[in-house]
Amino acid sequence: MDEAHADLTGTGEAANGLIRAAVGPDGRLRDLYVHPQVLGATPYGPVMEACDLPEEIKKAVNAALDDLEDKIRQSTGDLLGELGADLERVTENFERAIDQIHRYRPSPKPAAVLAPVPVRGSGS
Repeated sequence: MDEAHADLTGTGEAANGLIRAAVGPDGRLRDLYVHPQVLGATPYGPVMEACDLPEEIKKAVNAALDDLEDKIRQSTGDLLGELGADLERVTENFERAIDQIHRYRPSPKPAAVLAPVPVRGSGS
């Protein structure tokens, strides 16, 4: 894993914020929070049925992974933009140097054209 991204964390939530997840750049789940009201007794009953819990957890984790991907893409995009500008400067300097070499280098003289030498046959 890239050290520049080691501290990045993607976060996501589901069930109206009652389930929250955080993932690291290595793709591992760093934190999972499930509010006690999700399955606990409330005056109106549980917020969701137990059978719905895994799906809601997946939604929170996937949202956290999407958030992490966006953060990495954004930070990498900034880096790539800087590298592109550096490359452009290097290319311009290189082209300028090549132009100077061509300006100060004497042009090559054309090669002498040699007349064909007749070949004598060996037959008598």
